[in-house]
Amino acid sequence: MKSQTEALFLIDLQVGNVNHLFQSEIVVAANKKVLEIARTVEIPVYHFKYHEEQRDERFGEPWTAAHTKEGKFHPDLLPLDNETSFTKPAYGAFSVSELESQLKTQGIQTIWLTGVMSQVCVLATAYEAYARKYQVNVITDAVGATSDKNLELGLEWMRKYVADTKTLSEFEDYFS
Repeated sequence: MKSQTEALFLIDLQVGNVNHLFQSEIVVAANKKVLEIARTVEIPVYHFKYHEEQRDERFGEPWTAAHTKEGKFHPDLLPLDNETSFTKPAYGAFSVSELESQLKTQGIQTIWLTGVMSQVCVLATAYEAYARKYQVNVITDAVGATSDKNLELGLEWMRKYVADTKTLSEFEDYFS
């Protein structure tokens, strides 16, 4: 069964980040559907939130401190008790020291990636996973940024260098 070697990563889907997204309703709805599918086929789900006390002006993005109200996971995308959640100290998910050992213990070979911001934390996670020899699939409908330009920039770089991009329909078909 292919789902035994797959995992889903939801990157930085925190209230404050989602509130600043270009087409936020679409991104939230797509992530709700992705979660529904992943939970139905019982692939491991990992939720990540970014913690930074100050805005990072280099990227022009609103970073949200994880311990604040805006830093909480979006209420429509909350982790279940059997799902793993991490607060990451840097942009990429693999900055969480215990992540890779958990993935290896579970036999994970493929990572499905969603979240925000496409050109920062999602991109950093895709690069880190690719460098560690994971198959990386980015679900394009479930990735967001503060502008269409930033969204496309991140997706283009991932598509070109480190990941396959799939639509929500393709994700759904893959697991049906």
